[in-house]
Amino acid sequence: MSFPISETKKIKTSLHVLIAEDDGINQLYLKNFLKNKGLTVDAVFNGLQAIEKYNEGVYDLILMDGQMPKMDGIQATLKIREIEKTTNKHTPIIAITGYAVTGDKEKFLSNGFDDYISKPIDETRLSEIIDKYGIKKEKTNK
Repeated sequence: MSFPISETKKIKTSLHVLIAEDDGINQLYLKNFLKNKGLTVDAVFNGLQAIEKYNEGVYDLILMDGQMPKMDGIQATLKIREIEKTTNKHTPIIAITGYAVTGDKEKFLSNGFDDYISKPIDETRLSEIIDKYGIKKEKTNK
């Protein structure tokens, strides 16, 4: 059964987000914030787990802490970008980090991140980033 174009445009896709954050309280905060926005959320505690989850699932957006045990966010992002070269797929990765001095944003962006937000999290800014990348995803699904 096919639907008229006007009806199919009304179907909104829920974004599937992966959070890589080693601090349990920050992770819980982000999970609740995103779930309250109607998003599907998975969370891990380090970069190695982020790569494993990335390989297992389909994520529309990844929120990646910069400093984590076992493998930091930059190393994990670079690894994901290497994987993407073989799949011709790009998942936006947003740095969520306590690093907030001059030059840090540029450091993350030059290492494969698509965007950057510093801690403590500005909810309005995080919502803008999610909307920005969510809109891009929805356009590709229409």
